[in-house]
Amino acid sequence: MGAGSGTEADTGAEIGPQPINETVDFADSNVAEQRGNVATIQLELTNTDETSLLVRSAQRDFRADLRVRDEDGDGTVRVRFNTFYGVEHGNRPAFTAVGDDSVTVRTHATTQSLPMLEAGRYNMIASTETSRIAGVLQLEEPTVGESQSRAIAPGTDVKTVAASGVDMQTTAGKTTVAKGDIGRAEFDVSGVEGLLQDPTARDQLVTATDSRPGAQTTHRVQQTPDRNIEHVETISIDYDESGGVAPNIQSLSWNDIEILGVDTDNDGHIDRSLTGSVSGVRTTSAGEISIRFDEPVSISESETFFAAYAATNPGKTGTADVRVRFGSDRYVETGEISYGADSLGTLTHGVDLRLQSADDRSRIGAPLGSLTTTYNSTTDTLVADVDTTHLEPGTYTVRFQVYDDSPVSDDGSVVTERFVVVPQSATVSEPTLTNESTLVVNATTNLAPENDVAMRVQTDPLRKGYLLECNATVERDGSVACEYELPDTESPLNVTIRRGGTQLAKPVQYELPDATER
Repeated sequence: MGAGSGTEADTGAEIGPQPINETVDFADSNVAEQRGNVATIQLELTNTDETSLLVRSAQRDFRADLRVRDEDGDGTVRVRFNTFYGVEHGNRPAFTAVGDDSVTVRTHATTQSLPMLEAGRYNMIASTETSRIAGVLQLEEPTVGESQSRAIAPGTDVKTVAASGVDMQTTAGKTTVAKGDIGRAEFDVSGVEGLLQDPTARDQLVTATDSRPGAQTTHRVQQTPDRNIEHVETISIDYDESGGVAPNIQSLSWNDIEILGVDTDNDGHIDRSLTGSVSGVRTTSAGEISIRFDEPVSISESETFFAAYAATNPGKTGTADVRVRFGSDRYVETGEISYGADSLGTLTHGVDLRLQSADDRSRIGAPLGSLTTTYNSTTDTLVADVDTTHLEPGTYTVRFQVYDDSPVSDDGSVVTERFVVVPQSATVSEPTLTNESTLVVNATTNLAPENDVAMRVQTDPLRKGYLLECNATVERDGSVACEYELPDTESPLNVTIRRGGTQLAKPVQYELPDATER
């Protein structure tokens, strides 16, 4: 072939596979959260199921290097970062992934004094082999603001109530709650979401109301046995004095016992008091309290024993064993009690939430009893729902406190909400006959809106009459209305209103008008 033919020689080289463009991005590259809350960092992955995530403070005193994996293949991973602890605490990791995805901490270092990360800017860098993206996590100072309370129907969702704008039933600073409804207290507070991941005082055998060293305070014992305990003549609480962390209880007398009783339905309310059966109290310098009864007491496996008594904490922080004995070692339970700011408050770390009775403080054995807590991170609201089913009528307070040495606040804050539990009631108005056979019945009730009630219209059952029932929902103003098509004009009619199996009002008798009067 002649020169200049333009034909290229085949070298035999093969073109290899092109690299895949793996990319990662932040759904929001600027995340703002109150320090102490749980921040959510959302990553979007393309052509990969794994990325590295570096979180570090601008001052370089906090650094966490993470491996993030998209295990379910949807291209999205939401990383939850507990900024209260910042690091793993009590086998609870600081970083977790939502759903089936995973997060692994490869390296972690900090010089901050934890718990609760410092406020400020934290840089975020996500990277794969072919991409790198930066973002910012801004931690702001937490706040404690105002509060409000309302009465709601059982089972009402937190977000549903907030969206519906249900009217609060308040009088002179107190919310009226019909027995059986929920008293809801809402506290505007941030910085506590992270610590709420931990066990609370309701999970501990013995707690101190004020756990700071040297404090003159109240110790509480809470024990639910796993079998029946019968004919107990003595109950003793034995603190381990090793290490010098036993409280001073040597001067304890009968008058220093604030609460002693049994909660039969595990709602935190004392249903059976034992104070009247106490014949003597004995203490030792080794940290043991023995309470004797003149009449043997019994506690079943479905009940909870409570005791609250005065004590002076030891002069230093630490954790010590404590043992509760029922009878002569007939039933023994062991646990721990801790002293220091990290054990202060029912929610720990100097944050306290409790239900109190304004009429009789001994009614409440467990401060978190009857309380269900929920944290709404969108609105920074701590919601405390009080189940009033087993509460006696009277005035109660839900008290939220942040101690001055809590990492949440350096000046201390106390916010309270009061409500009055009243018996359920209803008033049935005079029924009206709108035409030949249509009966309209109206009623008002103190039940919270959205409660379901049943109104019945019944003729004399002895005369083989009829029974009509209408299920209705309580409106925002407490009104209820029902309409019935009467099968005949037999008179008189009895009208009643019920909630569940409880009759809310006395029957109203209605005489149907004569045909000539209609």
